[in-house]
Amino acid sequence: MKKIIIIFFTSITFFLLSSKIINPELVVKTIYNNKIEIKLPNDFKIMSEELARLKYPSERRPTIIYTNESGGINIAFNITESEINQDKIEFFTEELHKYFKNLYPSADWKNYGVKVINKRKIGYLELVTPAIDTEIYNLIFFY
Repeated sequence: MKKIIIIFFTSITFFLLSSKIINPELVVKTIYNNKIEIKLPNDFKIMSEELARLKYPSERRPTIIYTNESGGINIAFNITESEINQDKIEFFTEELHKYFKNLYPSADWKNYGVKVINKRKIGYLELVTPAIDTEIYNLIFFY
């Protein structure tokens, strides 16, 4: 059976985070044929294709993007066809960290590494990247 890497990517504008979100009501959303469940604020909706093209201009944009009403806070998901074994997660994390350091040399790195959750290794990157008029908080998970 082919293994799939799942990447969880969150972009949050700090201004919106500090001024708009206090204690949102969370609801369970299921994606990818009920294979993944996640709790999201109840007002988050799937981003329109038109807005997704604007915010993620690459044709390799995430396949599912949930967003708040303003479009300023996004939680996006992408499943790739790439295969990775649990014993390669540490190596993949280091390589992805190097890639992002080169891609965003001015990023403010908060953390990166591997955690074990429910007996599975989960790699993650946590960084703040500059944008035209704000900073973007990115938290990326993969396994």
